[in-house]
Amino acid sequence: LQKHKLLNSDVLALLPNNDDILPNFYEPIRARVHEALTTEDLILTRSNSYSPAVDLVKGPKALSDIFSDADVSFLSSEESKAWAAGVLQNSRADKLLSDLEVSTWGYSEFLENVHSKYWGIGERKENTDWLAAKPLPWLRKFYLTLYSAAKRTDSESRLSSFLSICYTSKRTVTRFYD
Repeated sequence: LQKHKLLNSDVLALLPNNDDILPNFYEPIRARVHEALTTEDLILTRSNSYSPAVDLVKGPKALSDIFSDADVSFLSSEESKAWAAGVLQNSRADKLLSDLEVSTWGYSEFLENVHSKYWGIGERKENTDWLAAKPLPWLRKFYLTLYSAAKRTDSESRLSSFLSICYTSKRTVTRFYD
């Protein structure tokens, strides 16, 4: 299944999750399936590789379309994070990923990660170098996503701290202060 990329979200939807009412006889099977999915490279990622559940994140398509696996790893300061592929919110596959304790990387997490990387004590050269290496079209999407995330999470009062990160024509990152 894995070789032919058939081990995907459709298969995840078939596997037992904690909401399924199964006879006690099946509980060891469910536990073993969950253990394998958590520790072995069995879940398809957006980059067409396989990872264990402990190395995955799930979140809105709007975020996964902009941020690569490497971007999520960098922003979250967690090595080897990858987007779970093709899992719709509130689907059986999503429920299974929740049972497996796959982290959600949503708008709030995105804002918190950006804030910790680019505001105050957390600001370091590696952070500004990462941002400076991004192309201008990507940066436009980044700022639009910051604005959208702030609106969605009622964090508009903090928006000025996020938007004060500035990319210059000399491929450097600077900050406008109030």
